[in-house]
Amino acid sequence: MSRSQLRRSKGGSFLYKKVLLAYDRSIEGRRALREGTRIAQLCGAEVFLLAVAEVSAGTVGLEGGFVIPVTEQVEIYNQILAEGVERLKAMGFSPTAKLSTGEAGREIAKVAADIGANLVVVGHRPDGLLARCSARSEHTWSKTFDAAC
Repeated sequence: MSRSQLRRSKGGSFLYKKVLLAYDRSIEGRRALREGTRIAQLCGAEVFLLAVAEVSAGTVGLEGGFVIPVTEQVEIYNQILAEGVERLKAMGFSPTAKLSTGEAGREIAKVAADIGANLVVVGHRPDGLLARCSARSEHTWSKTFDAAC
């Protein structure tokens, strides 16, 4: 996508001023982070980084029956968030970072609304966040959504 394609109108302001990047350290999440920051760079947009720890009732169940206490799960996501911040700083950004807990789709939508994001970028995998949010998702790639949709 070229810089001119990101303008609302010829000679107008850029389409995206606030970009929310939802990051989970997955391959798809890293790809989304890279692609989202490229758009943000082209637009001169402010970047927000979000990690969401999906926790409930004091423990988190994993595949194979393992259970992780919420405090450990939150610490893992703090590390994920710190990694994302370092990647963004290496690309020249000074991101605002936030760790949320709860259902990922709801938290991403809430934070997007709270900050007035024009663009939300998330990594997509068939068994991941977007698959849970949209039964129409069939492919694995980074998807970029206009927050107004």
